[in-house]
Amino acid sequence: MSILFDPLMERMHTLRVPEGWLTVEQAAEKLGIGSQRVRDLIRVGRLPAEKIGKGQQGFWLIKEVDLELVKVRKPGRPRKKRIGRPPKVG
Repeated sequence: MSILFDPLMERMHTLRVPEGWLTVEQAAEKLGIGSQRVRDLIRVGRLPAEKIGKGQQGFWLIKEVDLELVKVRKPGRPRKKRIGRPPKVG
């Protein structure tokens, strides 16, 4: 994958994203979730992404087609498992 930087624009933190790729913020908007949740999905391996750069100076790019991998999901957080108590009935 080739990322094109314009030296002047790089100082302004502007990136020309290749066609078919999205930034974390763009992916979050398309999925209707927050950008931190997108980063969490990348971190746990549910959403493939390419890291460009190193450390906190780096950023993630996500293939737009890969959004389908996480689009179908239950809303909200998963329920916590109850330990030591039987589940409530009724």
